[in-house]
Amino acid sequence: MTLILEYANDYRTFAAQNAYLNWADIDKQKRIYYRLLLRNGFLLLAGLYCSIKAEIISLVAIFAIYLVAFLFGARPYSIIERRATEAVKSKYAVRAHRLEVTDDGLRESVEGIVSFAPWASVISFGVFRDVLFIQLSAGLWAMVPCYAIREGSATIEQLIAELRARGVPERASVSA
Repeated sequence: MTLILEYANDYRTFAAQNAYLNWADIDKQKRIYYRLLLRNGFLLLAGLYCSIKAEIISLVAIFAIYLVAFLFGARPYSIIERRATEAVKSKYAVRAHRLEVTDDGLRESVEGIVSFAPWASVISFGVFRDVLFIQLSAGLWAMVPCYAIREGSATIEQLIAELRARGVPERASVSA
């Protein structure tokens, strides 16, 4: 049986891979970010309250200005992630890929470069942020964005079914 998938990888695929591989670190960064927002907001509110109670108008004005600036500048972490992803957008060119799944293994062609991974080198797979990640030995990955598969290609469901039939372990997905 031969499955052929044609698709394009771009910066979104690499951003999804970074999140897939570093989810625990990213989740920790989110918690730290929101904890700092909460702490700084509380300190500004406490300073504003104390300066109002002490009737020190100049301090009231200073704390009020800082609090407004703080609230105006506070952003959900998802916006920070999106901006970071957009910042690296120009570093990753869109590349056409062709993945052939055969009885021997996986053969991927990228702009004239052909790579082959026998089934023994396929370690695991998982879907995260609409991208199928196939982990290969030697720290390599085949990344198939579900949203970028060309019409006429095999489907992502067919590829997943083939990976399962070959006994490739499915990596537990993490929350997006």
